[in-house]
Amino acid sequence: MKPMDKLLKCIPTLEPIEFAGLARLLGVRLIEVPKEGDPYARSFTDVLADVLDKFEHSNRAAKRQVFQLVDKRGSKPREDINASNSENT
Repeated sequence: MKPMDKLLKCIPTLEPIEFAGLARLLGVRLIEVPKEGDPYARSFTDVLADVLDKFEHSNRAAKRQVFQLVDKRGSKPREDINASNSENT
């Protein structure tokens, strides 16, 4: 499996904070700070596009580091948000 295909398969399994960590690892900004005006959060599609672009142009060592992060995450089961909300009510 190609590295990009593997990454695309893994991204939907990440929690939002884990995706933010992946973006940070690749040097992608989540907050845009314009010269004038207030800072704002970038849209998910913009961040995802930048993550994929940075990953595609990164070297082998950086890609290995990304997959170490993603593989470590893959060993933990994802909690169902709806299940945890129903327990609280």
